[in-house]
Amino acid sequence: MIKEYFKNLRDIIIGDYNQFAEAPLDSQKMVDTFAQASLPAFGYYFLILTSSIIATLGLISNSSATIIGAMIIAPLMNPIITLGFGLTVSNKRLIVRGCFMLISGVPLVVGVAYLCSSILDIRTVGHEVLSRSAPNYLDLAVALASGGAAAFAYTRRSILTALPGVAIAVALVPPLCVMGVGLHAGLLGKFLAASEGIDEDMWIGAMTLFLTNLWGIIFAAILVFVTQGYGNWRSALRGLVLTFLMLMVVTFFLGEGFYKMYIRELFYTELLRLDVDERRFSEMDISSINIRLRRGVYRVQVVVTANQFKLEELAETKKEITKVAKRLEKKLGHKVLIEVNVIPLFYIRSGPPDPREASHDSTLQVD
Repeated sequence: MIKEYFKNLRDIIIGDYNQFAEAPLDSQKMVDTFAQASLPAFGYYFLILTSSIIATLGLISNSSATIIGAMIIAPLMNPIITLGFGLTVSNKRLIVRGCFMLISGVPLVVGVAYLCSSILDIRTVGHEVLSRSAPNYLDLAVALASGGAAAFAYTRRSILTALPGVAIAVALVPPLCVMGVGLHAGLLGKFLAASEGIDEDMWIGAMTLFLTNLWGIIFAAILVFVTQGYGNWRSALRGLVLTFLMLMVVTFFLGEGFYKMYIRELFYTELLRLDVDERRFSEMDISSINIRLRRGVYRVQVVVTANQFKLEELAETKKEITKVAKRLEKKLGHKVLIEVNVIPLFYIRSGPPDPREASHDSTLQVD
């Protein structure tokens, strides 16, 4: 009886699999699809132009919804996947078209963002811009997964609707727009990046993110296409080797970003363990945290919103912060200096006072 039950269950779940299973499109249909998708038509450049304007304005206004909208309508995924398929099947026509579409489209996005920033005369940027200036290994993983998903979607007509989701998952136009904003900002861009612990200009980090996405998508697309029966491993080997080498170059620049993210999480976790007034800091208390490594010293600047702090408890709070700094020094092997600004009243700093620094006129400083 149990055997019959599981047999019936199997028949219900996969009994009509052969009848409805969708096979990959044949190679010629794929070639025709990508040949059409990679045409340097007016529609491609019009969408590039409009999505660049939308993305730039979204980045400047710090609007996630606007940026997502720009990612959906941006057509940059088409030439990238076309290039991946062309490398898989060694189709020179698709390779040249894909490269041309990218070479002509990418400078257009950067130029539009630069022009918009110049017209608006940008002097400050928000989290949406700065978050795309410090890529790490997680961005590479997203690019690989997105490239695989996009390539597989192209091989099945029934799941082409997944492509907008892939466009949202992997950022192509926003990093290029950040490049334009950063190039306009010039030295100010380096200052704005430094305020968030980013050691290089904004446009350099954004370019690294775009190249990570570009080569990650192509590499994963080639793997998916060849495993789906397009071309063969011998024809795809050249493309795999090329994209793998480019990924290795890009990965070299991602390690610092990943390490910074690890350090940030380590500091954040330690600060959440901090006992103040018989309670611990919560995620709501910590408004911002900025970590900089200079001359072998980690300097952590924290802004905490906590109105219930009392003057007589600040000395004890300083001891607790100093304990946190000592624990972090043991883990990192570097000296750690933690500075906590408690809004709206107090400024607290671990360690001895620094006579070279000006006192805070509007705060009560405890040293």
